[in-house]
Amino acid sequence: MSLFNDNPVNIIVNTRIFRSIRWQPLHTKSRYVLNPFYMQKKYKALTIIVTTVILVTSVTIYVLWNKPHKNVKDATPVELTAVDLYTVFITDSLKAKSLYVDKVIQVSGEVARLSLNQQAQQIILIKTAVDGGYINCTMEKKNDGLKAGDKIMLKGICSGYISGDIDMGLPGDVFLVRCYPINQ
Repeated sequence: MSLFNDNPVNIIVNTRIFRSIRWQPLHTKSRYVLNPFYMQKKYKALTIIVTTVILVTSVTIYVLWNKPHKNVKDATPVELTAVDLYTVFITDSLKAKSLYVDKVIQVSGEVARLSLNQQAQQIILIKTAVDGGYINCTMEKKNDGLKAGDKIMLKGICSGYISGDIDMGLPGDVFLVRCYPINQ
């Protein structure tokens, strides 16, 4: 039984595109027969590799997308003062990155300035021993009772240190995100 019913319109000649079509001897009804189980070895291997890569990539994206956030309020923090945290990042940044980046940090110090960022989140700058160098804390909730000069204790995730411009005399800042005030 022929798949193409001997209709000349149904006979496909381009075997580069249709690898599953094979040439048959002249004594059969149709010279071309569609064989879905026929595929060259390299195309089978390529299909398996591409399918595996797509599957692994999909699973990785799904797991990373649905990864739970750190619970900053209930986490056990590393306790430091603002001066100590800033000093560690200035003196030995590799050690500081391994100890503090992506960890929950509890920092205490004196409020230098309060401001809002573009997402209307409150930013608290905590003084350090270096003039112009601060611990930059992005708050989860706005605290209306704070003013410059107040003593504060915050808990947040340390995202690292961004250096300033040495030529212009601008020191960098240490950044904490998702910060919450600690009741003293």
